[in-house]
Amino acid sequence: MVSGMAFLVVYLTASWAVTGKPLGGSIMGTRVVNRHGRRLGFSLALLRALIVVVFPIGLLWCAVNAGGRSIQDVALRTRVLYDYDIATSYVVSDTVSD
Repeated sequence: MVSGMAFLVVYLTASWAVTGKPLGGSIMGTRVVNRHGRRLGFSLALLRALIVVVFPIGLLWCAVNAGGRSIQDVALRTRVLYDYDIATSYVVSDTVSD
């Protein structure tokens, strides 16, 4: 269990520090930014990852927060933005070819 949590911290830290979004963020079209709208630095990404892994229920706070921010976002002054990348978007056509 500890090794799984350690892996998750490393994965989330690297994802948020390098691209701003882990795989789920890429699929959902979201990314995490700091209070200035830029990608998280390594230390802030590590701190956010530690809080998310140790206190995951804090993510549910976004359901009742007026701004849609989790406890982690409020505490660290980060924000999750919608950021759809057109190059990686998938378009599904509803037409049928004969």
